[in-house]
Amino acid sequence: VVTDRAGAPLGPIESLGEAAAGAMVVIRIDGKLVGVPQGTLALRPGGGAVSAQTKAQILAAAQAPG
Repeated sequence: VVTDRAGAPLGPIESLGEAAAGAMVVIRIDGKLVGVPQGTLALRPGGGAVSAQTKAQILAAAQAPG
């Protein structure tokens, strides 16, 4: 499960892939699949990851054009 820096859960990692912008991680947030750059995540010892972005930032970026 991916959390934000405050420890709030964002959602599970669904897949990993490549895009024109580089390596991407797909996270399921509120039932929606959202791609985030792999570089914005830090792996946690024991599993999961911590996002440098908040849920609001991730969702806003997913809605941004282009």
